[in-house]
Amino acid sequence: MKVGIIGSGGREHAICQALSKSNKVDELYCFPGNAGTALIAKNIALNVENFNELKNFLLSNKMGKTNQEYVYKNKGATALVYSKIKKYL
Repeated sequence: MKVGIIGSGGREHAICQALSKSNKVDELYCFPGNAGTALIAKNIALNVENFNELKNFLLSNKMGKTNQEYVYKNKGATALVYSKIKKYL
């Protein structure tokens, strides 16, 4: 499965590190990511404050999962649910 991690801090790096070891994860993306996540995931330069841009990227890349902490903090949970993007944390 394809998984997207939203954020650029140490916590996101740790999540990417853990997920990179899973045989269930085929592709791992981080938005926008950092130097550490670039070693284990593909960093994508998106404006994560622009929810439609983020949602459109996730949908166009058939990404079905993203981290819910960011989504709830930025009040995008309802839109992701309606877009059939699952939250996993």
